[in-house]
Amino acid sequence: IRMDAIKLIRNCQRPIPKKQSGIGPWVGILSFCGWLCVIVNIALAGVTFDRFTHYFCDLDPESNEIESCLSKSTSLLIAVIFERFALALRMGLCQIISESPSWVTQKLESDKAKFKEEYYHLVKEGYLRSEER
Repeated sequence: IRMDAIKLIRNCQRPIPKKQSGIGPWVGILSFCGWLCVIVNIALAGVTFDRFTHYFCDLDPESNEIESCLSKSTSLLIAVIFERFALALRMGLCQIISESPSWVTQKLESDKAKFKEEYYHLVKEGYLRSEER
């Protein structure tokens, strides 16, 4: 039982967390997933969605039959054009929208200034020893 306790205490501990400035490589991975989602969704819509005939073909209102006037290659071309438009829109929005709102940036800067002021006050008053600095 003691050996099991030693194994649990020494080998099964949680790792010590390390402070990071961001989420690291996950930013690129999530960005790639966003681009891939746009491409796949447009491709699925273009291949499986037969409503293009309603928008691009002149149909006889008296007949209930829907005759496909668009070939598969034309439907695919429309899907590719729409996909390029959606990617350009996404790229434009990524350039326009900032990574963090301005109020968050201002709050972080004010907190940083307050911390520096309080730290300077503690050093000046002698509350921090030289090894803590």
